[in-house]
Formats: sequence, structure tokens, C-alpha cells
Amino acid sequence: MSYDILLYPRRAGQDWTEVVEADEQETHDDALLDEAALADGVATFGRIEARLREQVTGPVETWVAEETGGDVFGEFSATDTGLQVELFHG
Repeated sequence: MSYDILLYPRRAGQDWTEVVEADEQETHDDALLDEAALADGVATFGRIEARLREQVTGPVETWVAEETGGDVFGEFSATDTGLQVELFHG
């Protein structure tokens, strides 16, 4: 059994239903990353990875985007538990 937990940015006063509906309407595949967006996303993923490493004691595998054109900034996998965290653009 596996579970997906999605985290969304939310503006003050924005209803959760609006957040999810807005995400479903966006087409993330059409939005190519530029160098600045890639750098920001990789930096954000680095902060997430650092916090995860504080909690996960077993072996981990990570991948960080190095080129524009994709929509994933980074992936973190704890090999012994199956925990996987990915940071997507948008």
C-alpha cells in the first residue's frame, strides 16, 4: 500500500478547494523552466532534503535537476522505508 501526500502553496484567505482546482486546471508541462526558476527550485529542494536527512536515519538516494526543460527539481528516496519525496515545478 502506498499513499501520495501533495503539498500546495496557498495564499492567505484562499480556500483549499480553490487551490486544488487551480492546480488541476494548470498545464505544468507547457511551462518550461528558465535558469532562475531552476536555481530557485533546486535551492528549495536542498532545504527540504536537509530537513529530511535530519529525520531519516537509513540510506537515501537523491537526484537534483541540472537542466531546464523538466518539471521536477529533485527527488529524495529512503531506500529502507520506501519514502519518496519529489519537488515539482508549479
